[in-house]
Amino acid sequence: VIWREHSYQVVPESDCNNREIGGQSDDWKKNEEILKQRDVEYQSKLKQSEDKYRHLKEKAEDKLMKAGQEMENTKRILSTENARLNAATKKLELRIQTLEIQLQQK
Repeated sequence: VIWREHSYQVVPESDCNNREIGGQSDDWKKNEEILKQRDVEYQSKLKQSEDKYRHLKEKAEDKLMKAGQEMENTKRILSTENARLNAATKKLELRIQTLEIQLQQK
């Protein structure tokens, strides 16, 4: 039995089931389309996020490599400067010893 605007209409039960199934089928198709659209949107957003991540990762790796190179250059410069200062210190120590010996001889 289906209620239609102030009147009853007797409809076989099989027709009722078909109408319900047909309505559900339409709803399912609409839901399926919505889900497909959302899937496409999310896939696009995922790809954008992955691209952004890849770009940021490459940028970070580049900066780390440059920082490592700068550290190596700084170490090399400081090592050279340290060796030069040690040599100058040794030279001054020898000069002091020479002057002390000369002073003792006088």
